[in-house]
Amino acid sequence: MKHILVAMIALVISLTASANSSSEQLSSISARPYANINTDAWSLGLNNIALTYGSVTKTTFMSMGPSVEYFFMDRASLGMATHFSTSFAKNSTTLSAGPSATYHFFSEGRLSLYGNTAYILHHLTTTGASVTGSLNLSVGGNYHFTPWFGLGPKVTTSISSAATDLTIEAINLTFYL
Repeated sequence: MKHILVAMIALVISLTASANSSSEQLSSISARPYANINTDAWSLGLNNIALTYGSVTKTTFMSMGPSVEYFFMDRASLGMATHFSTSFAKNSTTLSAGPSATYHFFSEGRLSLYGNTAYILHHLTTTGASVTGSLNLSVGGNYHFTPWFGLGPKVTTSISSAATDLTIEAINLTFYL
């Protein structure tokens, strides 16, 4: 678990260094992105209905995952991701939470593309007090209807000692404050 947290910290430092070294390139592309993904902004996300297929679960889950992140620099944010999912076929419920980091590597006009990583601790409520962890890696995009609201898909892979899952989120709402 410590190795995964160290990897997340190294990724954030790498993204920060990369963003700082190419700030002139970014400013020439777009002085201020249309989306409010600038320093001191907040992002509130709601991952609504997800279609999940896992090598262990082999089922579809209904899920909801609120998240909150703070932009410590333009395009880069750190925060907390949570997740609640339930499977009616397997009669199981999972509650999850952990730190997250996001970097918007493209923002032009009303479109932004981003990468996200999170280390999530899962608590399976129907199987007792078992707690497991997974590293989540995501790529997504948002169409920004306003500078403060974006909607778009996201693809996430979750890597743990038990399984590797792939999640395709058809509805991913994000509010930028």
